[in-house]
Amino acid sequence: MKRIAKIMIIIYCLNTGINIGTEAQKVYYTGNGGSWDNWDLYSYDLGTTTETRLTFNTAIDNHPDISHIDPNRVVFSSNRGNGEFDIYVGNTANVDGTAVRLTFDAYPGSALQGKYPDRHPHWHTNGELIVFTSKNRGVFGPFALKTECSSPIIIIDWRYFEGMNVLWINAANTVLGYFPLNVRKAWDSINDPTIWVHNDETYVGHPSFNSAGDKMVFTAAIDGEGKVWEVYTCGFDPVSKSLIPNSLERKTLGPNNGNNPIKMSGGAKFSDDDTQILFNSTRITSGNSQIYSIPATAIDWPVTSAARLTFHQGNDYVPQPVPGSSAILITSDLGPVPLCGCELGMGATADLDVVLLNGGARTILGTDASQQTLLLGDEVSWFCGLKPNLSACTFTPRVMSVEALWLEHEPYLLPPNILEGYGPNYINTGQQLYSMAWNNLQSYMYAVAPMQFFNLIEDISMLASTFPGWTDPIMLRNWYMANTELRIKKYVVPSVMHDYGLGGIPFQFTPYNNYLTNILVPDLCDVCHDGLDMVVTGGNGSLFTKQPGGKVDLIAGVKILLLPGTTLKVSGDRTFTAKISPTGLFCPGSLPPGAPLAKLGLTETPDGTSLVEKLVFKVYPNPTSQSFWIELPKNEASGNIQIEVYDLTGLKIFNQTRMIDKRTQVTLPGKASGIYFVRLTIGNASGDQIVVLN
Repeated sequence: MKRIAKIMIIIYCLNTGINIGTEAQKVYYTGNGGSWDNWDLYSYDLGTTTETRLTFNTAIDNHPDISHIDPNRVVFSSNRGNGEFDIYVGNTANVDGTAVRLTFDAYPGSALQGKYPDRHPHWHTNGELIVFTSKNRGVFGPFALKTECSSPIIIIDWRYFEGMNVLWINAANTVLGYFPLNVRKAWDSINDPTIWVHNDETYVGHPSFNSAGDKMVFTAAIDGEGKVWEVYTCGFDPVSKSLIPNSLERKTLGPNNGNNPIKMSGGAKFSDDDTQILFNSTRITSGNSQIYSIPATAIDWPVTSAARLTFHQGNDYVPQPVPGSSAILITSDLGPVPLCGCELGMGATADLDVVLLNGGARTILGTDASQQTLLLGDEVSWFCGLKPNLSACTFTPRVMSVEALWLEHEPYLLPPNILEGYGPNYINTGQQLYSMAWNNLQSYMYAVAPMQFFNLIEDISMLASTFPGWTDPIMLRNWYMANTELRIKKYVVPSVMHDYGLGGIPFQFTPYNNYLTNILVPDLCDVCHDGLDMVVTGGNGSLFTKQPGGKVDLIAGVKILLLPGTTLKVSGDRTFTAKISPTGLFCPGSLPPGAPLAKLGLTETPDGTSLVEKLVFKVYPNPTSQSFWIELPKNEASGNIQIEVYDLTGLKIFNQTRMIDKRTQVTLPGKASGIYFVRLTIGNASGDQIVVLN
């Protein structure tokens, strides 16, 4: 896969009238230099094809924007200061040496002071003002902590919503003023009562100015859940640094019944001549993201095919107008080898490119062999954490917090109805979908970023080891506050979601026994059938046919039965496998086999849903050569414990019952390097951890 992700921003060189193909034009982006846990700013000269690394900090530097007045002045967001993203400005000749931090998580008018992300910086055309978004709108609740944009998990006393702000700086990068932009002040609530809301429970993203600097375009979700996004504009006064009263207009309106649960109209920008508004939207039948263009004068414009600029099964994002031209720069994952393998022709791949749209022509810019994207961590990748939505095939490097990853890798913590409201296919299936997503993520992350994967697992384990459970709200609140630094720690997570998902084929959960009758596996499709107990072919004349290029996995917890009368037709150059998996390594999304989780302390989620605890333990050091320690937390009973270790094929390579008091050592001499699964059982309680041998 590609190792360099690039965010390219075409600069406005007003004094030279630069257009496409001018040799002096530079683009700016963020790249990881081949390492997923470090992102820096780069420039790229379109004439000489020279790439220059601009920052060398170990943090994530993201979203650069070049001043219209001084092309050597760059504003960007970075978490180099305190673990959350803040706004910085510097000189492109020496960004690290000249970078000045402009935001410090403490603004006039904020109800609460704390750590929250500042991002999406864009210059005003006067070169003095910078608009950005910040999730610093503290609203007292009680509210429920959500996993990225999902349903309530942990009840807390407040919640942060995202809004727009303007910074005023001078040529020396000294902050002269900070101005929160309250959209309600631009809202004519009498004549347009439905386009905004009276409270602060809104999310605003990606604001930028028109060429005159007197109007802003942005996207926003006023549903309080971040699920329904529309495009808005409003007037802006650069003298008073404020929004113009009664100037708010909603540019798009629905429809809100597409396959994708996130009804997105996002990444909006004015066209180069200010006559159009460009944006990406997921509001099509398949739920993938495409590019749209509507008149800048539009009001509540329906998001229909009439306004679409791109038509395919891949994903196009964050359109960027090219100065002096009608062309558009976009990010796209469209390619000839779709991740799903089941789409006809071109589809969404693991390859992100910056593409020039010029009329009906699509031209890939830069080196096709490297990752390129106009924006990391937003419309390309923010979609609800680990849930496999958007389209059935999407490559997304996600900037995720330890807290979100911990909640989502432990699906038993999530209410079963976490996806309620996303449609009848997903009622009471949230835990399984999160499990599927986590399985996809960890296997892919281990392959492309193993050290980051080990660090992430360690952080998740630290958070889980102190979790007090749901029953005592005071202990829960104290835990929540005490682990702030660990919870907000960021990881850039490369992840591939495919085959099933909210935007693709509804996921079919594994029955206890799975009976397969007259199965046809088409060319280029990957199919997995499993059963917690048995997988059984139909018999009595039933066919099981795999066409050339198809791939089949049959996985069962106990046995696989090919009944008499079943005709098995296998052809082609891909695989047909049948295996027993006592470890719970089933098709993506399946829950492990065996007894239910231990009923050692029945608890409830905030919505009253009953659930049970599982056995929690630590494995260290990890990775290791051949020996590791198993340690039980203080609240777990000691005594007779069964210890099992499985390899990735499901083969049990270690099985002992021991009497331990909190800690014991396991040695696996002579075993090959790789991932192994450790299962502990105490009575009816069991738990699993990963250990890596190197």
